[in-house]
Amino acid sequence: MLLLVFQAWAAGWLGPAATPAPAARLRRVRQQVAAIQQQRLRLRPVRPDQTQPGPEGNDLVGYFAGSALWLLHEVHAGDSGERQADYYFTAGRLIFVYERETRYGLPQPSGRPTLRIQESRSYFEDGHLFCWLGFGGRPRRLQTAAARARQQALLHGAQALRRQVGAVATE
Repeated sequence: MLLLVFQAWAAGWLGPAATPAPAARLRRVRQQVAAIQQQRLRLRPVRPDQTQPGPEGNDLVGYFAGSALWLLHEVHAGDSGERQADYYFTAGRLIFVYERETRYGLPQPSGRPTLRIQESRSYFEDGHLFCWLGFGGRPRRLQTAAARARQQALLHGAQALRRQVGAVATE
């Protein structure tokens, strides 16, 4: 009996977002992302204003099939590290965002600089974040202010990048 009470309490405390997203939804998005990655070499790359990557390593490339945007690849680099983000689209809608941050620190006594790499994955369906794997691959709760802010930031950021590469929003 005590075990059942504890399980009910833990389920309420953790909330429904702490449980993994339905496997079928994740599997569908992962299959779509894999298909886009396989077609990447066949897609037409477009840079804003046909510019080349900047001297700091900043870059933005949209990958198109006809007029349809399938992938946005963004890189921001500086002295202390680099941030890379890949935004995947299907039928004009954001379905997945992969982010990778690489940070360089001060050299250690061995002469090697410290290096920290963090990755994050955000899964979308119908314009809503349904699974967020934070840094370290840990599932993040979705019923929090941070998750809502992240959803809005990624959706608005993707929309702004789409405009930069000339993609017409279909959402």
